[in-house]
Amino acid sequence: MSPRHTPSTPPLRVRLAALGLTIAAAVFTLAAADGGDRSLEALEAGNAAFLAGDLDRALGVYQRAWSPQRAHPTLIYNLGTTWHHKGDLPQAVLWYRRGDADDPWLQENLWLARRSLGSERLPPAGVVGWLSHRHRILSVLAIACAWSALLALALPRPAPRAALLGAGLGVLLYAGAWAADRWGPQPGVVLEVCDGGATVLPAGTEAWVRRSGDIWRVAGVPDARCGADTVALVHP
Repeated sequence: MSPRHTPSTPPLRVRLAALGLTIAAAVFTLAAADGGDRSLEALEAGNAAFLAGDLDRALGVYQRAWSPQRAHPTLIYNLGTTWHHKGDLPQAVLWYRRGDADDPWLQENLWLARRSLGSERLPPAGVVGWLSHRHRILSVLAIACAWSALLALALPRPAPRAALLGAGLGVLLYAGAWAADRWGPQPGVVLEVCDGGATVLPAGTEAWVRRSGDIWRVAGVPDARCGADTVALVHP
């Protein structure tokens, strides 16, 4: 009977380093997810202006406090509602799209704005569109694979091949997500009528777009050309 092969255990310093990286990644993720910023302070001032009927001032307060990286969900909801009250439904759709997809009030307002506009929602086109539509999910899976690999290295008896496979898969997923996010089409809202080509897209159209110089190209509508100021990304 041949002797059984036992995988060697990495040195203690390697396991401790991997465990430290895992903890640091967790702390960094929690810190990035913290929404405790000045947007909370702006809500009271913006809400007071809104209740007083000064919608322009309310918009100014809300928008100065908004940041793509950190934004309180109520702030985004209030931005959409204020634009809705002003009668600018494409802007309302844009901000409702930026809000919490699980908020039933927001989703009802989004449905009302869409129904009033009667505009289209164009799906992503092709493989690149499919990747772009799911690039956030790919990023989450990549992070999960990387964490699993780090934890495997931190254990007393890791499975080296599994750790390497997990790390490799994480790199591939992250690279795919990054490429889709960098070069693929992004969800956007047409804020003004786009008639730069044979196809006319009305204001409020929700489409997947890609910047090309000073115009926006619309996925699935190759003859559509929209000006730089006519489209806004849902996730800027």
